[in-house]
Amino acid sequence: MTDVTIFYLPFETEASPPVTIDSIEKNVATCRISVLARGKEAESLRRTLRTASTGSFDNNQVRVKAVGLLDQEVFIDKKGGVLFGRGGRQRQLLDNGFHSVQRTISAAAKKRCQSVKGIEG
Repeated sequence: MTDVTIFYLPFETEASPPVTIDSIEKNVATCRISVLARGKEAESLRRTLRTASTGSFDNNQVRVKAVGLLDQEVFIDKKGGVLFGRGGRQRQLLDNGFHSVQRTISAAAKKRCQSVKGIEG
C-alpha cells in the first residue's frame, strides 16, 4: 500500500481566485503532506469520512484533496462538504466529524509545512 498524499489549504483561508478540485494542487498556499496509508492519520480520516451524511460539496471552496486514502480521490470543502471522486457522490461531514478532520490534517500539516505554521500559528 502506498502513502496517502494530502493537499491542504487551511479551512479558514479565504482564497481568491476560488480554489477548485482542479487548482488546489497548484495554489501557492497549499501544503502537500504524505502520511502512511496504514498510519493513525489515514485511519482516522477514513473512519471519519465513513460517517459523512447526505449533503453537498462546493467546488469553489476546496481545502483538501486526498489521493490514496480511498480507492478514489477525496475532496473536502471549507464547510465540510465531501466529494468522493471527480463527479462522484457528495456528502457532508457533521460538526464532530468535520472538527476531527480539521484537527487530524492541521496537526500533520503543522509538523510538515512552513506555510501552514504561519497561517495557523
